[in-house]
Amino acid sequence: MNSPMVETIRAKIEAVHRRKHVVLSDGTRKQITGAVRTDEAARMAALILERQCRSTLETGVAFGVSTLAICLALDAVKADTIHYGVDPEQWSVHQGAAVALHDEHGIQTPLRILEGCSHEVLPALLKEGVQLDFAFIDGWHTFDYTLLDFFYIDKLLKPRGVVAFHDCWMPSKRKVLRYITTHRKYRLLPYPKARLNLSLRRLARSALRGSPDPAFFLARRADLLMLEKLEDWEPNFDYFENF
Repeated sequence: MNSPMVETIRAKIEAVHRRKHVVLSDGTRKQITGAVRTDEAARMAALILERQCRSTLETGVAFGVSTLAICLALDAVKADTIHYGVDPEQWSVHQGAAVALHDEHGIQTPLRILEGCSHEVLPALLKEGVQLDFAFIDGWHTFDYTLLDFFYIDKLLKPRGVVAFHDCWMPSKRKVLRYITTHRKYRLLPYPKARLNLSLRRLARSALRGSPDPAFFLARRADLLMLEKLEDWEPNFDYFENF
C-alpha cells in the first residue's frame, strides 16, 4: 500500500532517522540507536491503515521510532484508537524518548506506556479485557522472552489481527516462528523479497522443519515478518509437534 498517507509517514520517520536523535521534554537530545528502518516502519503503518486497526501494542518501545509510525497511522484511521507500549526502561533508561517523539508530532492517539516486563504487565491487559488488532514484538530478544511476548499477545490478538516480529534473522526469533507455524493458527503475510542475504547453504541449515511456509527465511534481510491470526485455537492437552 503506497498511499499518500503512508508516504507522509515514511517521510516523517526518515526525517527522524536523518537527525539521529529525539528531543526530550527538557530540551536535551537522546541519540537513537537500533531503531526500525524507515521501510519497516512504513510497512507497519501501511498495514494499520489498510486494515483500519484501532488497538495496537508493541514490546520494546525504546526511542519510539516504531511507536511514531504506528501512532501516526492510528491517527490517520480517525477512530477511537489507542497504542500500548511495553518497556521496562522507557523512563529509567530512555528518559521518555518515545513519549517525547509522540508529543513532538502532535499525535492525538493515546500512547499508554506500561513500564515493566511483559510477564508483569501483559497479564493485566488480559484481565482488563483488552483486544488488539496489531502487535509488534521487539522486546528482549532471547527465545524465552520472545515466546512469552507472543504467548500473551496471541491471547490479546483478535482473529484476523496481525503480529509483527523484528530481527527475524536471530536464531531465537526463528525458533519462535517455527513454534507459531506448528502450534498456532497463523499465516505469513507477503513481504519484500529483494536483496536476499542468505546463502543457499545457510538457508539449508536454517530451513524450517515441518513448517507450511519455510520460505519466510528469504524475507528481505530477514528482519521484519508479519503473521495474521486465523482463529482462536488451543490444542488438546496431549498435542505434540516438533518445532
